[in-house]
Amino acid sequence: MINSGKLLGRWYCQSINAIEQITYLIFRKRLDDLEAKRERDAAFTGEKYTSRFKGKYKVTGSNEEVDKNELRWSVFKHKPADEMLLHVQMKVFLFLKDLPTGQAGLNGETSPFTKHMANAVFIMPKASLLFRPSTL
Repeated sequence: MINSGKLLGRWYCQSINAIEQITYLIFRKRLDDLEAKRERDAAFTGEKYTSRFKGKYKVTGSNEEVDKNELRWSVFKHKPADEMLLHVQMKVFLFLKDLPTGQAGLNGETSPFTKHMANAVFIMPKASLLFRPSTL
């Protein structure tokens, strides 16, 4: 006999996890889209603008530094699926968690977004699950 409570609980948890993981990806894409727009607007108006993707990012928990531009959706979406998954897990998601946003980030304070992301984990188990949304 199937325990419907356990089955429903497993389905519900998996669905919530899937929604959470896809939300991170959508946020990543939107962040890159908005940044590209700010860069284009600044170029058009002649205003000075420093992209959040300019410079180097020291990967949390390691001595590795990566060019922040490599953390953009528009860049990493072109990687092969297995390479993309590892890149997002080990670099992009950590950058997202450390991302200073809004006025709090400008003052060196922790933003509400960063506080919310403190315990977030990226648990997408298969490269194919990441690869499909990246083609958007």
